[in-house]
Amino acid sequence: WSLWTRNRQNIIQGVISHGSALYLNGLSDTDSALLHLTVPPSFRKKPLPGCQLYKFRLSPEDVEQRDGFMITSPVRTIIDAAEGEFPEESLKNAVSTAHNKGLLLPDAFDRVKMSYRGMERLREALSGDGIPAPWLDQRLNRSECENLRSFTIKVRGYFAQHPEETL
Repeated sequence: WSLWTRNRQNIIQGVISHGSALYLNGLSDTDSALLHLTVPPSFRKKPLPGCQLYKFRLSPEDVEQRDGFMITSPVRTIIDAAEGEFPEESLKNAVSTAHNKGLLLPDAFDRVKMSYRGMERLREALSGDGIPAPWLDQRLNRSECENLRSFTIKVRGYFAQHPEETL
């Protein structure tokens, strides 16, 4: 697959990710039937049989070079699992394994962009293993405030356009 994902400059575009990376990083015992690869949004090739593609621009700290292939870092892999449809119990096991192996530093998730749902799932997985995550609570509270602010602006806009209506 490495040859298949190379671009015109002969640079490998595909990075093993998601369920495949959980297995290869030793964070899950379940080996997926599909090879999960993250490719840049500009990647245009159709997936090979047995291959699941995710289009996302990974930062250099999200990727580790292995012998002959690239793979998402354990932290990026856990983020992908939290953002995706990975089962809750399996996510908790992956977080626990990563924590026990010393792969989750206190600031590991500080600068990553995640959805509210992904942050909630990650907080649940971390708290289930007794890992304190005050930074995640702060981000969730900030996200809740931003959602409320956005909702308030929409409601104000509606009533500005429909002054005859009241709550």
